[in-house]
Amino acid sequence: MFGKRPSHAAARTLAVAIPTQVYIGAFHPIHIGIFLAAMLFGMNA
Repeated sequence: MFGKRPSHAAARTLAVAIPTQVYIGAFHPIHIGIFLAAMLFGMNA
C-alpha cells in the first residue's frame, strides 16, 4: 500500500489469480483458499 507499486502488483495478481481460480475451481473446491492466498500475496508484494 505504498504509491503505485501496490496497484501494479494487485492488477498483476488479479490477472493471474482470476483465470487460475476459474480453471482450478472447475476441478477443486479449494480454489477459494488459493484465491485468498493470492490476495494476501498481492497485498504483501
